[in-house]
Amino acid sequence: VAIPFLIDITYYDMAQYTYYLTFIMDLFNREIVGWSESDNLRTESTTLPALQRLIKERGRANLVGAIIHSDGGGQYYCKEFKTLTKELGMINSMTEEKVYENSHAERLNGIIKNNYLYPYGPKDRTSLKKLLAKAVLMYNTGKPHKALGKLTPKSFKDTIDNEDNSA
Repeated sequence: VAIPFLIDITYYDMAQYTYYLTFIMDLFNREIVGWSESDNLRTESTTLPALQRLIKERGRANLVGAIIHSDGGGQYYCKEFKTLTKELGMINSMTEEKVYENSHAERLNGIIKNNYLYPYGPKDRTSLKKLLAKAVLMYNTGKPHKALGKLTPKSFKDTIDNEDNSA
């Protein structure tokens, strides 16, 4: 079974600056497994660092055959992005103008910004980077999901991993 990952970029306004947050979510357990923050929308600043975190988190071998779904923005058509996903053996999937296809990613963007970053109140890019890492940790380990039986993404994954190891 192919593992589905969602990737999306959202903006975060702070004072007179706009920053861009990229998230990769494991759709199976809703865990954020890759992310980045940048002051521009270039592929090398957004999607590629997020993919590098995914590789570090899950390992190259575990990404072979995985589907990575996006809304079809320019960063996902970029040669560097497509080259890396091809090297990893991942399958690129793009939305065909159907909003519901990326609804999990859009919900994640809102939760990270509204439940974590805005309340944390980062004052500059350095604090944004630090507080984004904290937001990802809190989301993965402290945010129960109804769809996961009220478990957090990490708890759900650990439960499944333990069941797989005992079988």
